Amino acid sequence: MARTLKWDEARGEVVVSFPYELALKEWVKSLPTARFWSGDKVWRLSHSAAANALSELRERGFAWLGPNPFESVDGAAVSVLTPGSAQPAGLSVGQLRAQAAEALHVKFGGSVWLVAILAGYRPSGNANWQYVELVDIDETPGATPASVKGVMWGEMGPRIRRELEAVGLSLTDGLRVRLRGRIGLGKKTELQFAIDEIDVRYSLGELTLKREQILKALADEGLLDLNRRLPLPLVPLRIALLTSANSDACEDVRKTLSESAYPFELWQFDVRVQGDELAPSVLRSLKTVREHADDFDVCLIVRGGGSRMELGAWDDLEVARAVARLPVKVVVGIGHERDRSVLDELAQSCKTPTHAATLLVEQVRDWHMRFESTAERIQQAALTRLAQRRDALLGSARALESLAARLIAAQRARVIEAVPARVSRAVEVRWQQERAGLTHTERLVRQAVPARTQGLLQSLESMKLRLGRVSERRFAEGSQQLGSVQERLGRAAEYRVREATQALTHAAALVRSADPQRVLERGFAYIESADGTPVSRATQAQTHMLLRIRMMDGTVSARVEDKRLRDDAEEPDDKENR
Repeated sequence: MARTLKWDEARGEVVVSFPYELALKEWVKSLPTARFWSGDKVWRLSHSAAANALSELRERGFAWLGPNPFESVDGAAVSVLTPGSAQPAGLSVGQLRAQAAEALHVKFGGSVWLVAILAGYRPSGNANWQYVELVDIDETPGATPASVKGVMWGEMGPRIRRELEAVGLSLTDGLRVRLRGRIGLGKKTELQFAIDEIDVRYSLGELTLKREQILKALADEGLLDLNRRLPLPLVPLRIALLTSANSDACEDVRKTLSESAYPFELWQFDVRVQGDELAPSVLRSLKTVREHADDFDVCLIVRGGGSRMELGAWDDLEVARAVARLPVKVVVGIGHERDRSVLDELAQSCKTPTHAATLLVEQVRDWHMRFESTAERIQQAALTRLAQRRDALLGSARALESLAARLIAAQRARVIEAVPARVSRAVEVRWQQERAGLTHTERLVRQAVPARTQGLLQSLESMKLRLGRVSERRFAEGSQQLGSVQERLGRAAEYRVREATQALTHAAALVRSADPQRVLERGFAYIESADGTPVSRATQAQTHMLLRIRMMDGTVSARVEDKRLRDDAEEPDDKENR
């Protein structure tokens, strides 16, 4: 195999072939722009690099196979004649191309740094080259930006992709890049930029700068924490989900919510999560959510992991404004744990879509546990209050029964003690009255007839004797009458005592019959609401109302599912409710 040089007009490069020699290989490898093509086992040099090394190549025994594009450059110009003319007609197309390439090399002096935006990138199946369009960064409205075709030879494409992926970026359209490379002519004689290196720090800085500009604009408009200040609802069951339908992020959210067993209501809004269609689709969905804000508790915006360039599409000023102004609380779960977008600064941020869904599940679970705890405390307080009221009622019943017994005993003692004393005092008073009357009569008689005869005295004595007998008889009769009265009074007292005892016994029976426990033992039930209000009518019960039903052997809780009233049932007035 000889040492040869061949001009590749399609690529504007010189193909260098030679048998393997380590020293020669190292020398060719050291030449600027030298690249080894493993498939053809040849080296390639740019036009300018080959022109600079042409004399050395000749000295090392390299010869041209086919046209020599440098004949006019090194002084050995080839004369091209037109038919029938002996004079030179001018440069050939190849010579013109070679000289133009050489002029570009002289003008730009090898490698240059180029700042542009990637466009039209499509991964190529060819391992030897990949093309990309490099568009000028021109933000003038209505202007058509200039562009140049970029090419990555050999391993340059995979190497640049690896460098971008190492910092979370990807080789995608719209990425702002700073590239080092060489200006040359392509196979169609158009300008071509052969990429040799990428400055990944520039691309990262552009994304960061764009994000900072958006955040500053939102802060100037007072929107930076407008949605973030909205509290997360206590029970966020109605969810507007903005993500790509059937994506991993969508399935993760659905799985997390369904496994919770809580009745979440999910409205799916299918949006693009990367590329140029992201902003329009998200804005349309946010507009719908805003128009039906009363139907949602929370808006969930999620997307799975991706490169920084893909996630950077979420850093859009109009999308950020729409999220900030949304009257519904927004929860964001975009990317992985280390990813962060503008929306993470505006709303409640979660690391991943699964974490965002878990946040809502835990919020509902926390409310449910607090509700159960409160209900348990209310039930315990109600049971304690009911037990206190029952004990108080039983104590009152026992106190009333004891008081009634004491009253009956006291009344009986007073009646028994008072009757004999009263009868004795009445007899004594009557006796004293009769005796005083007799003494007074005797005195009057003696004073009125002092001069009466002894006969009269005898008559008087006789009358006295008769009166004495009458008095004794009257006294005997009075004593007999008093005994009869005393007997009747005794019977009357015993009758009154029996009546009072029966009345008190009846009252005690009524008290015992009013005992709630006895009522429950007869098959009745005591129903009250959660706040302890008695419920005695069906009209007092409301659907889904929590009731407690006390029965003979315990208490059960129930919830009203339905109620049916009699045709003649009427709503109770306020007095009855009280």
